[in-house]
Amino acid sequence: MLKQSKEILVLQLKSLVVYQFLDTFNKLEKMVKYDFKKKFEVY
Repeated sequence: MLKQSKEILVLQLKSLVVYQFLDTFNKLEKMVKYDFKKKFEVY
């Protein structure tokens, strides 16, 4: 029983890390795209 709950905890942690990573990645991507738009609008 204890082992099972440990595995569940590990899975939850992994999914949380993945979620955080994707969230950060999406924000970075949006920032980069926004920067590109601003740079191109100047020319």
